[in-house]
Amino acid sequence: VVVGGGGRYAASSALDSVIRMWNLEDNSEVAIIETEPSETWALSFAPVDDQIVVAAAGGSTNKVKLWKAEDQKGTALTELDLPAGEESFKKERFVLSVAYSPDGKWLASGSMDGTVAVWDTASCKLLHTLPGHFKPVRSLTFTPDSKMLLTACDDMHTHLYDVQGGSLIEAFSGHESWVLGVSVHPDGTAFATCSSDAKVKLWDLQSRACVQTLAEHSDQVWDVAFREDGTRLATVSDDKSVALFDYV
Repeated sequence: VVVGGGGRYAASSALDSVIRMWNLEDNSEVAIIETEPSETWALSFAPVDDQIVVAAAGGSTNKVKLWKAEDQKGTALTELDLPAGEESFKKERFVLSVAYSPDGKWLASGSMDGTVAVWDTASCKLLHTLPGHFKPVRSLTFTPDSKMLLTACDDMHTHLYDVQGGSLIEAFSGHESWVLGVSVHPDGTAFATCSSDAKVKLWDLQSRACVQTLAEHSDQVWDVAFREDGTRLATVSDDKSVALFDYV
């Protein structure tokens, strides 16, 4: 589930390959978009005000697909293809995650084989494939200034990339198993990661060090998210709980 449009809209994707969108102000249904099987694994709203556009991680299609909601249906806008790889790896790409930059200039995706791709949204041209990961990249997010990208990977690392230059700035380690989610604090000074080791870690972006580890969960933690005002952190776990933490 993702929220966009300044908090006005929400969208969900599921194993039924259907994208559903709602208006959160009156709980009305905005659109239902039916896609092919295994083509919708994650969503991200485009940061635009005049229309409702979502990017969908396309799973086995090895694409990111852009959809526009109108007349309670979805209109396909374009498809962004991952760059071709070696023949033996083509079928293993499988796009798992997707994220727009806050300024709307970039769109990033993460794949099963570790490929992290960044596109220029104005031209829909591939800007970079970012190096370093070789296992599934399950989550990614841009910093608030849109200059850096953070990734969460099954290799137990979180990477920080320079978006414009396409270079790896830092590799963060500390989790004892897959890193499943990452979220940046709204002021850009810190970020949080969660893992199948049942831990949530808080990191300082300036010092690039882990400053706190939260161990309230008893099973793997699938996602983590900061509240829009930065005062709270939410986590969701296989222990059947959602936890809220005050962030001060």
